[in-house]
Amino acid sequence: MEFELKINYVECRSDSGSLYKLTKWGCNCKGYSFRRDCRHMREVLAKDLFTKLEAQRAESTSLFLTSDYITNERLKSIRYGLKKYNIPFTEKLVLKLNLVMRADGDLKKFLTLARKG
Repeated sequence: MEFELKINYVECRSDSGSLYKLTKWGCNCKGYSFRRDCRHMREVLAKDLFTKLEAQRAESTSLFLTSDYITNERLKSIRYGLKKYNIPFTEKLVLKLNLVMRADGDLKKFLTLARKG
């Protein structure tokens, strides 16, 4: 069997050439639908591929969140929000809020920190 990590699932090509999709919640093969167990799932669990899938997704998300385009758009939206709520701001405050918003996008927390300056 060959396994390939996709974005949200593990793809398995069996020895017979069939293609199966495995998630943490199951496999789309007939055996799994009847028994809630199959050799594809046992092998994925044995190779710890779901953990690798999560790590790969976390890494790609991290790269996405730190891309220049995303950062610039987030800075624009922070400036817009500060103007909308009539909060005076400097670029230093915008950059500080950017760090907070990257980690936690909570609006109440954002407004509290923005008003504190």
